[in-house]
Amino acid sequence: MSFSAMTCFDSWLVAAVYRFYGLEVDVATAEAEILEDEGERIRFFPWFLWDFRADDATETIGERFVAEAELPPHERELAQALVASYVGFFEVTARHETSVDLLDLATQLPVRIPDEALAADVKSGQLVHGRVVHVGPDEGLIDAIYAVLPSDAKPAVLLELETLVGDGGRPDLVLKSYAPEMLDFSDHLLDALTQPPTAENRDGDELTLTRQTLSGPLLARLRVALADAPADDLTLVADDLWMWTGPELEHGLIDLRGAAALLANSPRRHDALCARVEELLGEALPGLKQLEDFSRAVQRWVERGGGEPWLSYDPEVREAVRGWFASWARQWLDMPLAALSERTPREAARDAQGRARVLGLVERFETVLRGELGAIGGFSLEALRSELGL
Repeated sequence: MSFSAMTCFDSWLVAAVYRFYGLEVDVATAEAEILEDEGERIRFFPWFLWDFRADDATETIGERFVAEAELPPHERELAQALVASYVGFFEVTARHETSVDLLDLATQLPVRIPDEALAADVKSGQLVHGRVVHVGPDEGLIDAIYAVLPSDAKPAVLLELETLVGDGGRPDLVLKSYAPEMLDFSDHLLDALTQPPTAENRDGDELTLTRQTLSGPLLARLRVALADAPADDLTLVADDLWMWTGPELEHGLIDLRGAAALLANSPRRHDALCARVEELLGEALPGLKQLEDFSRAVQRWVERGGGEPWLSYDPEVREAVRGWFASWARQWLDMPLAALSERTPREAARDAQGRARVLGLVERFETVLRGELGAIGGFSLEALRSELGL
């Protein structure tokens, strides 16, 4: 770092900031805004040392350092390994007690990382986006990790690597050159994989939980009308709970229990259900529809309980919850939670007291989701337990 701070590299720093961030700044601003920020320093500085080449330079700063610095043999060997390193994508192929086996997806070459902490934090099939420093034929050290991606990110990563190095270029040089873009790609990919998908019903409507409350004399008249209604499109699925299936509606619920209401999983379907009920009653329904965003509702169910009668009697909502949970749970693993003293579940699960609290949260999920939801996208409550080592 002291070597790179020499004034002869000032123009390099300015050019590197422009290349990495697209920002035109002076040296003082670059040092204040980037090199003093730990997160950005970890992203930017290794690339600046080992990968970046100024337009008029044939060497990187790291190569100049190795050539000019007086280093004992073991330090020179490590510095040369850093010079040759690059930020790549590595698949976890096996975990051992004190090491991890990785496969470089760009070169298809294996490398073993002797790192007990890493072995505790990753699982087979995950992708590590980071800088590996090769210190032996098949052995390396981790200099930095920028993202740990789930296994279902592999097709997108392979496609991106094929696009970059598919013309026969050297993977190491290509990845050095495109490191800033690949860091952005990794960030966007991780965001996309951890965002719950937009849920739709079979008609292509975005799921919106729609409710209209019923009360008073209207409720009594509806009970009588339902008792006399044709059985071909109305089915009594539980005490005081009817499901209507018809050409305009896959299924809508007429729930006369407790706070009686008409329920459907989209406003359009709810309008069809109301039209059917108005036809039965021979009068218009008063009141306003209450709309709730599907993702917000499911997160509330998972964290606090609830979900009836949707989870029991609406198969489209139940299926969508499975997909939503698969994405949300990956994010939840690394989300600081007040219930865990602002630690993430992954961090809290490393000590006895934290494990007990995390286990309590997972058991609440099981109560809400009731194992019947099973697995989707390779993720389930069982996978969540495994990921946390519970």
